[in-house]
Amino acid sequence: MEQKQFIQFQEGWDYMEKGITKLKRILEGESEKFRSDEYMHLYSKIYNMCTQKPPYEYSKLPYEGDEGVFVEYTNSTVLPSLREKHGEFMLG
Repeated sequence: MEQKQFIQFQEGWDYMEKGITKLKRILEGESEKFRSDEYMHLYSKIYNMCTQKPPYEYSKLPYEGDEGVFVEYTNSTVLPSLREKHGEFMLG
């Protein structure tokens, strides 16, 4: 039976940041997309980080880190774009 290697937080977080960066580029209209194998690897890495046994169980840390990333993106990109729109332009 293959022994599962533990994912250290920094290793997993670095991998997550690459996925987040790619997601930001997609949201900003770049033509790249997540390949299915790429998405599944990212999902699996995060899942494995969150389900490891203590002291390597990082179920809260990825969400706390993601929250900061999304708050920063919302404040730096989404809100300024919304503030530029008025009236019916806000709807479309």
